[in-house]
Amino acid sequence: MKYCNSKIILSLVLSVATSVLSIAYSTDQGAFAVEMIPDLTGKWIGSVIRHVPNDKSLSSEPRIEIIIDAQKDRQFNGKIFTNGGNGLLLEEISGFIGDENKYVCMIGQHTGTHSGKILTDKVMHIYFSNDGEKKGVTIYRFIKVRYARPP
Repeated sequence: MKYCNSKIILSLVLSVATSVLSIAYSTDQGAFAVEMIPDLTGKWIGSVIRHVPNDKSLSSEPRIEIIIDAQKDRQFNGKIFTNGGNGLLLEEISGFIGDENKYVCMIGQHTGTHSGKILTDKVMHIYFSNDGEKKGVTIYRFIKVRYARPP
């Protein structure tokens, strides 16, 4: 008799648990859905938001572009083009997207490490720090102007 009662109780508990999970899943699929990794491939155009210390050479907002050529999962590769006070600079970059799909970090050949935040699929802020002769931090707002061509 006790064995029969415990089977019934176990069956009821499993039935209730399955129902609760089913209801939770159907009412809030976002809690169970896998968040998509942002596609950063393409051309991004940047403009200066702020520079510390104030650098007069940035008042003309030098053109800065990031072209992300390839992305595999969270890792990406590309180039940064700048046309500022020091002339045209082309630099290879490598980077990754953070686990929450909101943050990005990249490293360049010459300019060091840069980090930022992905605001939307077409807008991100990147913080460039310069430890060289002109020490400072520049915050850029990048807007995606072109998606990568399909292979």
